[in-house]
Amino acid sequence: MLCCLLYSVAECRFIGHTVVGLVVEVNSVFLHLRKLMQILHVGFHHPLYRVICLLNLLSFVVCRFAFSLLLISHGLVVYRYRMSMFYFSILLPTVVIMWVVNIVLFCRLLSNDVLRCRAVKPQTHSDITTLTNTLPPVVNNNHAALSSNCRNKAD
Repeated sequence: MLCCLLYSVAECRFIGHTVVGLVVEVNSVFLHLRKLMQILHVGFHHPLYRVICLLNLLSFVVCRFAFSLLLISHGLVVYRYRMSMFYFSILLPTVVIMWVVNIVLFCRLLSNDVLRCRAVKPQTHSDITTLTNTLPPVVNNNHAALSSNCRNKAD
């Protein structure tokens, strides 16, 4: 996509189509928020996580599929005669790859955010206490993970 952007700016042509292609970055905000919440160990059933997942899926469909890829694909077909062979040869494989990557990514998001919630029920307090009471205690004998000061004290 960067090659198409640089070519459009250098030739001062098809800048509108290139800008439409950059609308996918709006969805990246929600993808990154979702990932940050996972890093911070926010539960999948937390209301804020659910809202961000919903906004992520909505912005994915609107920004990536409906607005960006469909318009770029349409422009690729309709305005083919106005494009140079070089620009067309860069844009066509880029759009095909973007379609494949976005379909796979959308399927992964659906399976992780929507289908997971239906398959896994939220754990209750009694489930957690039962689980902790039945598991044996974990012993960490990995002294290499300790700092040198702690290793001497532990040994």
